[in-house]
Amino acid sequence: MRAPVGRRRRPLPQNFSPVCFLLNLRLAYTPQQYLKLSIAGHLTVFVARTPESFWSVKPAKILLFAVIGTQIIATLIAVYGVFMSPLGWKWAAVVWIYAFAWFLVNDRVKILAYKIFDPSHSKATVKSGV
Repeated sequence: MRAPVGRRRRPLPQNFSPVCFLLNLRLAYTPQQYLKLSIAGHLTVFVARTPESFWSVKPAKILLFAVIGTQIIATLIAVYGVFMSPLGWKWAAVVWIYAFAWFLVNDRVKILAYKIFDPSHSKATVKSGV
């Protein structure tokens, strides 16, 4: 029996995005993606824990050590390729710089969002001298 005549459906790429769909790419997760998600997720904790700049309140030692420890492990996993292809130290440094740059941008956007959506907060911080 023949398949019906008409438009054939192509399977979607594994990591679906409009670009992948248009180019019919099949991508697998890369060590860069793994490391970036690990770094950015932990840095977001430092952005989200205070309404002011991330350095305005010192983090608890246990939080700081937990993040440093897990990021060392995540970097080593990506660099040496545990369960994935090895990334190498050069590309790990590029990923770290990229994630940290966006961390700084996110912190500024957070402060701007507080000024726009909670004007009473920005006035209170000016009066208190913070």
